[in-house]
Amino acid sequence: MVYNIADIYRKEHPTDRVHALYLYLEANQDIDEGDTLINLHDPEICSYLKSFSQSEWELFEQRMSSWNEAALFNIADALLSATNEHISVKYLYAKIFLQTENLEGLEYLVQNIHLVSCIPIGECGIDFYQEIKQKIIKLSKHFGSDYSYWLLVLDLKIESEIDHFNSLKS
Repeated sequence: MVYNIADIYRKEHPTDRVHALYLYLEANQDIDEGDTLINLHDPEICSYLKSFSQSEWELFEQRMSSWNEAALFNIADALLSATNEHISVKYLYAKIFLQTENLEGLEYLVQNIHLVSCIPIGECGIDFYQEIKQKIIKLSKHFGSDYSYWLLVLDLKIESEIDHFNSLKS
């Protein structure tokens, strides 16, 4: 277990803060104690993310598509607390949701997927939200759970995006 991202950054990757974050997540990906994640790692990750520059956020978004699910899953909650003027953390959370194939992981992540309603209109295409909706339907069928609230949120978001798109055409 590694407790400090800054140590990895200084010792192993002094020129690449995004890669240092990935190494930290990878070193801690086998932690299955929720309290350790919430109380120790989430604040560490959140603080680190808040200090990212615009270019580091762009690099983070670009690279996260190649990160393993465990690393993405372990950063998801901390990401929501890492408000930063350079990026929409809710968008990145939704991207993590879309990259996750593990159904138990999805079942956990879906709890915050309603936050996509906070993504500014026009920032993502309609397909992005429809893909999230299809994943929730798949999840609902697998677990027999009622995700009608999340589906309603997505339907309203899709409707708003369609209205916005149509207003641009006028």
